[in-house]
Amino acid sequence: MVVYFAIAIGMASVAVGIWRYARNMRRNEARLAPDALHMRLFSGKEKAEVSMRREEIESIARSVDTTGAVIVKTTDGRDVSFTGYDFALPSRLARQIASRAGKDISKL
Repeated sequence: MVVYFAIAIGMASVAVGIWRYARNMRRNEARLAPDALHMRLFSGKEKAEVSMRREEIESIARSVDTTGAVIVKTTDGRDVSFTGYDFALPSRLARQIASRAGKDISKL
């Protein structure tokens, strides 16, 4: 019985290690500068870079379904969307963007 428990603990620690390694290997990046938001999103081999000043952010909306999609819209009509597949905690990132921009998060 103790052997099975030790094996289970070992497998769990390996799984957590692999999860951390995969999370660190993601290439997507969001930087919250004091005056702007800079995002670099990779989709396959394509890369999209978006920069927007705090004043340009018009609204932030979050989906309530299982994807947790977040859409950031700007005053000039651009929008950036990201999900849990792009960032580990998209709702936390949305809250940080909203607090920096002084906006509320609406639900989709």
